[in-house]
Amino acid sequence: MFPTNTLETTLLHVRRGQSPPEALLSALADQPVWVPLPAGGPLPLTTIGGHPYVTVYTSAEQLARAGAGNRRQIRLTGRQLAERLPVDLGFAVNPGSASSLPVTAESIARIRDHHTPADARVLLGVPHPEPYHLLQALAGGFQAVPGVLEARRALRRIDDGPETLMIGIRPDRHVPTWPREVRAAVEQAARLTPIAHDIEIVLLDEQSSTANWMLTRTAPFYARH
Repeated sequence: MFPTNTLETTLLHVRRGQSPPEALLSALADQPVWVPLPAGGPLPLTTIGGHPYVTVYTSAEQLARAGAGNRRQIRLTGRQLAERLPVDLGFAVNPGSASSLPVTAESIARIRDHHTPADARVLLGVPHPEPYHLLQALAGGFQAVPGVLEARRALRRIDDGPETLMIGIRPDRHVPTWPREVRAAVEQAARLTPIAHDIEIVLLDEQSSTANWMLTRTAPFYARH
């Protein structure tokens, strides 16, 4: 499933021309990226247009799809990675995939030097009209996923970008298969009842402004009894 997090949603909107490139720099600075580490070797580098780039992925799923899921890896924010790299390296984001995008060394320098745009304005609300058919399909799918305890929904817009439907999940982390099964249930529901918005999963048991808003301002559309 793509996108699966805020960074991937922003990347998708930038690739579509729905958000400015600066929005991706802000997301990269503060959101985690995954970097595979070859055993005993240097960081994975690639060359684009004659310039060197370090390979980074926007989620564990994208890393696995690239065949690097079983390698040793590090997970850190884009700014933390930028601070560790030589100044001549850019980021090759999700190379070889449909969501690939190179970010130049000059742009990475802005992340490193904290010269990214000011914090984006995030607007949260509930969808009008409600996507009842999608929510019903999601509830039915979650019923078959033991790792889902509760689900809520919200609509998010970052600055003047497109709206994204947020599906908040409170997982049972004692069920090891819940991440894969949740993604599969959301993908299936989206295929059965497509909507105009992108869909992003947010975890309600992790501290984030979106999760806190959903927990205090919305009611569950699904709860396991």
